[in-house]
Amino acid sequence: MNRILQFLIFMFWGTLLYSQNIVVDGVTFSVDGKTLIKYPKDKVAEEYIVPEGTEIIVERAFESNSYLGTITLPFSLNKIEDYAFLGLVSLSSVTWKHFPESIGEQLFLGSNVSIFHTLENSDNCISMDGVLFSKDQKVLYRFPNKKNSFEKIYEIPEGTEVIFNRAFENSEIYERVTLPSSLKLIGDEAFAIRERSTTRQYNRSNQYWIWNVVCNALTPPAVIGDPFINHYRVSLLVPEKNFYLYRNTPFWQDFYSINGATGIGQNQVGNSVTRVYVEKKQLRLKSERVIEKIEIYNTNGACIWSECVGNETWQLDTFRLPMDLLLIKVITTDGKQETFKLLNSCLLYTSDA
Repeated sequence: MNRILQFLIFMFWGTLLYSQNIVVDGVTFSVDGKTLIKYPKDKVAEEYIVPEGTEIIVERAFESNSYLGTITLPFSLNKIEDYAFLGLVSLSSVTWKHFPESIGEQLFLGSNVSIFHTLENSDNCISMDGVLFSKDQKVLYRFPNKKNSFEKIYEIPEGTEVIFNRAFENSEIYERVTLPSSLKLIGDEAFAIRERSTTRQYNRSNQYWIWNVVCNALTPPAVIGDPFINHYRVSLLVPEKNFYLYRNTPFWQDFYSINGATGIGQNQVGNSVTRVYVEKKQLRLKSERVIEKIEIYNTNGACIWSECVGNETWQLDTFRLPMDLLLIKVITTDGKQETFKLLNSCLLYTSDA
């Protein structure tokens, strides 16, 4: 019984001890100093150096401080949680001594970081023109969200092989990004860029994707998830001699256009037995043969619409279809088949015969 009592007392005091926080220069840390919990909203300092020994910066730790202009992160840091630097309107620069193993989402949302710095002894990262790369310059870790806010374009330097997950998060590089010939891998949501209001009539919602991507890699880079968010709305330019390689590679083949072609050439349009088009908010088909059946598939390959026709024309209200890239299969009574790609986004249309 005494041993059980001693154990319970030990657990009680241990829990009590580690449930306490400490405050250093107004900033709240865990009792062991390894976790930065809260930086005060009303702290008026323009610069803050996160102390060595800090391993974790928790979610929303620096949220909504209006004074902080520069932050220096320690060698010991190995995790930054979601929204850690949310709404730091005065924050313009961050100095990295070490790029952490774990990086959350929307780190600098609402902040105005224009440049990343590193030190000579930063151990695994380096700043190149204000952009954070790995020490060997093969991995692009992070792009400042307010860099090039007027140009809205960026050319990733040759030698870069990997673009890290959410590397361009909340940036304003939406006109064009150029990918180097050395690129091998692009992480998930790498180009989850800053929300912006659209001027295009076919889409009334706000947009998060780059309009144009130039990829100089001869072999289509591997991708994780969807690096370009709605990539089927993005125009892609690739080396001309590798056009068909990109056209036949999963993910890359689904860009809105490749080298200006949306998947069907002008010579094919005139010779196509079936014409697919959108008019008056309706998807319409017109064929020289009697259409036996129409099948529509979503991006997961599931059939979402199947209809027997028995006519040379067919139509369907577009609101019945998801706002996504669709595959339309047309089967005529003589056994012929044609397939078309439709981008159903407020009547934006492309086809692939």
